Amino acid sequence: MKREAKMMEFSDNWDLASLQSGCHSKLKITETLMELWKTLSLDCFVLPATSVPPLKHGQSSDLMIAFLYTAMINGLDYPAGIIPNVIKIEGEHLEEMYIDPVWGNDSISKAARECLKGSEGLGMAVQICTMTGEEESV
Repeated sequence: MKREAKMMEFSDNWDLASLQSGCHSKLKITETLMELWKTLSLDCFVLPATSVPPLKHGQSSDLMIAFLYTAMINGLDYPAGIIPNVIKIEGEHLEEMYIDPVWGNDSISKAARECLKGSEGLGMAVQICTMTGEEESV
């Protein structure tokens, strides 16, 4: 539960100053990404839609972190679209057991491995996002 506790530390103080600070942080992140985007002349970002294959029934509460990429793009208000079944999970993808280098064998790592069981043949999606105002390119 250490990782879950660390992830929830931000929710202890829900006052106006914290909300303003969060909004300011979001604005700074958005501005920094926009500068990077323009400097590198990127058309889009391609990210995984999730970090695990399609979830089994009842797993969403254990693996909310698997949707971090999608939540991040939505939270920053970037237009995005999903392309399903870009990568097919093969047996070789499942051969080596993953243990997180920071969090070890915690409940999220265990839930992710459980999600991988029986996932051979399933498709993984990618998310394509672009800058605000460039919706038509997605």
